Amino acid sequence: AINAVAGAFSDDIPLVVISGGPNSNDFGSERVLHHTIGRTDFGQQLECFKQFCCFSTVIKSVENGCSKIDEALAKGLLERKPVYIEICCNLPAIEHYSCGPPRSNMNIVAQPSNSKNLADAVDAVIHVLD
Repeated sequence: AINAVAGAFSDDIPLVVISGGPNSNDFGSERVLHHTIGRTDFGQQLECFKQFCCFSTVIKSVENGCSKIDEALAKGLLERKPVYIEICCNLPAIEHYSCGPPRSNMNIVAQPSNSKNLADAVDAVIHVLD
C-alpha cells in the first residue's frame, strides 16, 4: 500500500489512507501487541506514512475524531497530496454526539488548475485517440 501512496504523493494525487490501529486503551501500556513489530510505542505505521503524506494523524478518542478527519480531508484537497488517518480499533463501537451530522460545512478554497498543463494533457489524449 505504501508504494501506491508514494506514487500519489509524487504525482500530486489526493488520496485518503484509513488504517485500523491498536485499541486506544493500549497506548502507554508498554505491552507488545500482535500485528506490531514488537515495539511498545505503536507508531510504526504512522512514521512510515508520514514520509508520503501531507497530513498524518491517529484518532484515539471520539471527542476529536471528526475534527481530525475534517482537517485531514481539507489538507489533502488543498495540497493535492495523500493523507493518513489511523483509527483505534475500539472507537467504531463507541457512540458519541460529535459523530452526528456536521455542525458546519467545510470551507475549502478551490485551487485553480494549471491551464498550460491541462491543455498539454488534452492535446496528448487527443493525439492518442486520433
